[in-house]
Amino acid sequence: MEQDKNVTEIAEPKSIPQTEETSAENPKGILYETSLKQAEKNAKKEKRKGVMQFIKYALCAASAGIIQIVLFSILQAVIPSNGKTIHFIVEDMDLVTFIATTVALCASILWNFTFNRKFTFKDAGNVPKAMILAFLFYVPFYPFQTWYVHTIKSLLVEAIGTDGAGIIAEGTVMIINFALEFMWQKFVVFRKPKDKKENKTEENENSGKTENADNTNNVENSENTSN
Repeated sequence: MEQDKNVTEIAEPKSIPQTEETSAENPKGILYETSLKQAEKNAKKEKRKGVMQFIKYALCAASAGIIQIVLFSILQAVIPSNGKTIHFIVEDMDLVTFIATTVALCASILWNFTFNRKFTFKDAGNVPKAMILAFLFYVPFYPFQTWYVHTIKSLLVEAIGTDGAGIIAEGTVMIINFALEFMWQKFVVFRKPKDKKENKTEENENSGKTENADNTNNVENSENTSN
């Protein structure tokens, strides 16, 4: 009997007490998983924010284009033509057309800047500085636009006619303008200062750490309750 008892004791595995290192693994694993989920959530949030920002900018740009066309048409009809012309970049333009184009462009820039600052990029920084930067974009682009449209029309007019060449020239320069101005406003005019970005990142990290700590405490409390 004693021999059978010894055999039974040897066959039964001894329970190993849980050490502090083993017990600490669960909270670490939970912290890691929670941090990973929080990082994924932040990435998705930033992606959605970027998409919505682009959509808002497109709507503001479209409304600014409508303002420019309407104001240009009104000025063309109101200002009497005197037959004078002005040589601008590569072509001779009617003086009234040049004035109407310039005034309508400035109005559309102001409209676009105001609504993008308020709704798209939600910037409350130095408004005069941002406005100067917004207008500064068109200092090189306005002459480039005039040269580009004139050049494309000249190259395509014989192949597809005046109307077709004009549509392609105006359409492509609008696409170029849209893309370049979006990047200019996002990364130059309404660029967030580095210290603000760092503070926002620190706030997100601190909130993530707080959430992780709360989750860990909840897990420990539930384990203690079950025990």
